[in-house]
Amino acid sequence: MGNEKRGSLLLHLYWSYLNRSRNFLAVSDSLRIIWNSVPEAFLCHEEIESAFKEEGFSPKEIEDIYKFYSEAVEEFPSKVQPRSLKHYCRVVIRRRLWKCGLWLPEGIRQSGLPPKLQAYLNL
Repeated sequence: MGNEKRGSLLLHLYWSYLNRSRNFLAVSDSLRIIWNSVPEAFLCHEEIESAFKEEGFSPKEIEDIYKFYSEAVEEFPSKVQPRSLKHYCRVVIRRRLWKCGLWLPEGIRQSGLPPKLQAYLNL
């Protein structure tokens, strides 16, 4: 993943973290949904620590950010990990439906796939 993509993702994570006090559950759900719709690898603690340490965050704040991120995406990676093949398939199918002019979630319903697969594609 390029630094620009990683930086924009961390910026979103930072924004979500700062705004969590207003509605933690909504921000957490939003981050999880966005994270489930992109193919980028999971961020590890070391990457988050490195990015936020440069911005002057304390070790406690960095730990809170990592905890928020990990709980939101429901992963706790200790090192950078690629996403599962199943996840990449979901991203490709959603992108293909969108490029074909089939808006989500209507395009998924129109696909004729079994309900369980439709639920997975809907995030």
